[in-house]
Amino acid sequence: MAKIDKSLAAKRSRSRKGIKVIRGELEFPSAAIARLLPNISHEKFVANSPVPPVPCDTSCELKVECQRDPVYVAGRYCKYDRETSQSQWIIGTGDDAERKGGGSTDEYISGIVSELFGPKESKFMAAGREDIDVRMLGEGRPFVIELLHAKRISVDQAMLDAAQTRINEAAGGMVECFKLRNVDKAFCEVILQPNI
Repeated sequence: MAKIDKSLAAKRSRSRKGIKVIRGELEFPSAAIARLLPNISHEKFVANSPVPPVPCDTSCELKVECQRDPVYVAGRYCKYDRETSQSQWIIGTGDDAERKGGGSTDEYISGIVSELFGPKESKFMAAGREDIDVRMLGEGRPFVIELLHAKRISVDQAMLDAAQTRINEAAGGMVECFKLRNVDKAFCEVILQPNI
């Protein structure tokens, strides 16, 4: 079709705040092709197209990927150490990377919780942040861990209680985790509310 009508092969452009932006890929709008087809003779179509079409010399590739919905585990934490950050704090990259602080609340909690579920990735989300030298006392700060592509999607409360004990022992008094439990996705939307 692009050989028959050169305007179809043009890279489409659009304006954004007075700047002309050219898209990288050629576009063949279906409306333009529908307008063009009735006016093309059989001879012109055959002259510009291989008839019969050229056979494919590569096989079709099919990729199937199964995914699970994320799993959510919530709780509260207190941070008693002024050298422990909320999340891992790395300054720089590569060989010049330097770690600040001795550990992080995220690492203490997420690592052990991840062992229960076997996710490919986890995301630690807390209700607010504190500076590394600020302690988190009182009833603690609410948090949720989002576990992505987990091998296990549920554990019983006894397993979470055991994980909570392991977290508190591993943290050695720097971080304390409590009220560890399974929650649903809706809980993430209300984590900033003070009454959870």
